[in-house]
Amino acid sequence: RCTVQHPDFVTVEHNPDLMALGDSYTTHGHIAAIDEEAKKGIVPVRGQGYRGRFGGPGFDGMLTDMSEIVRPSRDGIHGRELIGTAVDVGSKPMHLSFDADGKLSGSTPEMFTIQVPFLFDLPPGDLGSNDFARVVDSTSRRIDTLSCLDAHTVARLGLDAPNIVPVLDNAEATHTSEFPAARLIELDGWNADAFEAAREATDAMIGVRLHFEEGWQESFIAAVDAGAKVIHLLADLHGRGADGSFVSDLFKEAHMILIEQGRRETVTLFGGGGIVGADHVPKAIISGLDAAALDLPVLFAFQGRSHGSLRKRDKVSGTLPRRMDRDWAEQRLANLCGSWRDQLLEILGAMGIRDVRRLRGEFGRSMIVRHLEDEAFEGIAGYAGGGA
Repeated sequence: RCTVQHPDFVTVEHNPDLMALGDSYTTHGHIAAIDEEAKKGIVPVRGQGYRGRFGGPGFDGMLTDMSEIVRPSRDGIHGRELIGTAVDVGSKPMHLSFDADGKLSGSTPEMFTIQVPFLFDLPPGDLGSNDFARVVDSTSRRIDTLSCLDAHTVARLGLDAPNIVPVLDNAEATHTSEFPAARLIELDGWNADAFEAAREATDAMIGVRLHFEEGWQESFIAAVDAGAKVIHLLADLHGRGADGSFVSDLFKEAHMILIEQGRRETVTLFGGGGIVGADHVPKAIISGLDAAALDLPVLFAFQGRSHGSLRKRDKVSGTLPRRMDRDWAEQRLANLCGSWRDQLLEILGAMGIRDVRRLRGEFGRSMIVRHLEDEAFEGIAGYAGGGA
């Protein structure tokens, strides 16, 4: 009331410290939501209504199917409906072959299972501290998922374990033998000789990290042809590839390449970049991923601060709390994962889907705002196109 009657000397302004958090993509709103989810571990969007945007750039431009929202048994987060969130990592043959005696011949499944369709990615920029590595290690073990860590960090801290994914440069490919407990080891970039050397040195699966740079499709196909069972696709932290395409379109392109070649089940697709909200995980899976890779949300779950732009992975600068208690940090990260998993259950329940693996590549379960607006308003004078 005072601001209305006496605007000359009473004003209410946004907290400048809050407004300065994040950048143009990972906004202070995302950071505040992550902080609240890490604090409470509850469903971020509940029945009282969604207060965010309906349409916009990036993941905001995708709406999800809610056709089963009023189903009486749609209560996955309350335990009255079983909805699976486990995903398989590795390769499954597109068909089984049997010999004349009825025994299985040919290729067989080579995979393991994690209990949530997301994992912790390499800490970007200068965030790869020892405390950071130890907390994502303990949390991933606790919730039965994976943590990607630099191989040197894994060796130095003695973190070799089934939940840890050491990441090696191609020049160090033969060092895969130094991680006997790992189920999956990733090489940073595609190099045929390095991939073969890495595979010969270990029994673990070898995955390949591919950035969405010019010509990524050729590297993607070559890696799959060579037998890579896991491809980890990476955009920048604003979710853009080198050509400016958003990750949802890039994930779809990778997914469709495998579909058209008739070998989608032989490869697991991880993907990261631009995934900073609970709804981004199911939207990324709809776009074709098997599991989403989390990067910046981990920093903000620890109440860390970023400095400057968050677009380029190797340029990210941030600080963790000066006296970060590891038990406190682990609980906050577990809370965040629980919150995001519950939001995933809400979305799956609203679709009537009982297993997250069935959501992969279900483009028909989503609506693109730009397409809806084009359909509704195209031809009307003054309409400049959807998706603004």
